[in-house]
Amino acid sequence: MEQAARGAVILSLMKQLRERGSWCGATDIQKTAYFLQTLTDVDMGLDFVLYKHGPYSFGLRDHITQLVAYGFVKRVPDQPPYAPHLEVTERGEKLIHSHRETVEAAEEHITFISEHLAQEGIAVLERLGTALLFTLNGATEADQETRARAITEAKPHVSPEEALEAVKRVDAMRAEWAAVAP
Repeated sequence: MEQAARGAVILSLMKQLRERGSWCGATDIQKTAYFLQTLTDVDMGLDFVLYKHGPYSFGLRDHITQLVAYGFVKRVPDQPPYAPHLEVTERGEKLIHSHRETVEAAEEHITFISEHLAQEGIAVLERLGTALLFTLNGATEADQETRARAITEAKPHVSPEEALEAVKRVDAMRAEWAAVAP
């Protein structure tokens, strides 16, 4: 996907997340974009690695910085200790419109992800993203308890109960997406 089209898809994701009550900070975008690319197969050409708070793309970080620099997104300051949230600008709306075909092709995917994840906080998104990453990276055949243990080994601050719940939710999301995927 070319850079401008990728930007339009990311902007559309931001809009839907905000509409559904997401804080829409940089971490929210990181985790939901990971789900958009890996769970629903919207190939944005981003590489994700397991990082401090789950899957993270340095390329996406740079892309968001560019979207801000070019005026497609604005950072809206909030009261400390909260970081700024991101909002799509009028210029960003025009970018979405100019790549309408690409955005429309990803619309059902974006809606599915935003409906499932917009209301979640960072800690839950970290656990869910990590569960999806472990599931897709060779652990698909492993049972839920084995995948949950792998998560707690990689992220000791995640309790076994939280890890297992994340694995179960990811499995349910994967099954639901498989049933409705266009």
